[in-house]
Amino acid sequence: MFLTRHRIDFILFAISLAHISRGIVSVCLPLYLHYINVSLVSMGFIFALAPMILLILMVVVGAHSDVVGRNRYFSSSFGIASIVYLSYNFCRSVIGFMVLNVFDYVAGAMMKEVSIPIIIDTTSSKERGRMMGIYTGVYTGALAFGMLISGFLIRSISYFWVFVSCSVLSLIGATTSILLRGGHFRKGTNSKDYRKLLDISRLDRSLKVIFLTNTIQGFGYGVAEVYILSLFLRSTFKVEPSSIGMIISLGWLGSAVTALVAGRLFNECSSKRLYVISGLASAFSVGSISIAPTPLIVGVCYGIFGVMLGILTPARLKIATDYASKLERGRDIAISEGGIGLGTMLGAAISGLVVLLFGMRVTFVLDGFTFILMAIIAQLFINN
Repeated sequence: MFLTRHRIDFILFAISLAHISRGIVSVCLPLYLHYINVSLVSMGFIFALAPMILLILMVVVGAHSDVVGRNRYFSSSFGIASIVYLSYNFCRSVIGFMVLNVFDYVAGAMMKEVSIPIIIDTTSSKERGRMMGIYTGVYTGALAFGMLISGFLIRSISYFWVFVSCSVLSLIGATTSILLRGGHFRKGTNSKDYRKLLDISRLDRSLKVIFLTNTIQGFGYGVAEVYILSLFLRSTFKVEPSSIGMIISLGWLGSAVTALVAGRLFNECSSKRLYVISGLASAFSVGSISIAPTPLIVGVCYGIFGVMLGILTPARLKIATDYASKLERGRDIAISEGGIGLGTMLGAAISGLVVLLFGMRVTFVLDGFTFILMAIIAQLFINN
């Protein structure tokens, strides 16, 4: 009975553990690759390969969980992440890092594509907006905390023990998630035509638009934020790893605070309007990094950017859950959110080349432009 009443609390706790470790790794891994002399172009390929399979994987997981339930996928994601984090310590080849990063994305995709439907399945339609705000706040807050402590961990216990610590955190999350297996997560249909999984034409028009805007947003993220931001702070301003984590965490912390504080806003206001306005504000804030003269200004710009994402992300998820079909909720949300993975792949693949040709600051201009473009498309084509 206790587990039934507090199921969402257990889900959010497990999600927070996963994202603390993911936040630590997101800062440490690019610095670690730089530390072992992996070239900038090779890093681009390492971070681009994983999103290449992300869209298909997300859709398969989302659709299959509609049939069999969410529990096993949720628990398995922690085990995969734990093995990946530990294995980073022993890898020395570009191909090896590509493979490990793929499995890291596999774990992340499995968790994301079942956690959102789990929360929606156990939440009334009137509370969906607020719960998407809480979900966004929890995972972005956990990411921010992980990034915040990442640099201190590197300096205090070395890269080796940082990755071991992340592996242990994931194991704790796995143990917590196993406690959820006693409950029932709603299933959709008893069978599914897997030949039509990627048929985007079956989506509502608004979900097709969200898929497109997510692809555009993911492209900007891949170009400027996957690993370039950490290296930008390190190479341009000579910022120490401990401070890099603090600066980047400001963006995720701003997102977490906004999403949690403004929870009821997502029930009461137009999701489309919130999405468009926050998208335009995001463009200005992330684009301003390109002219930031000091690391402090970079942190302020990225913090404001995070505040805007704290509105944009729950608004986007609310749109996705509103227009997803009840029987194929996992598949529909997976396809619409999968655009981020597709865009990230394209952006990360060319990010190293963009830096070599035009410098790191240009990547933030491109990132800002993507938010302007996605806001325009959303305003014109998402249903009111």
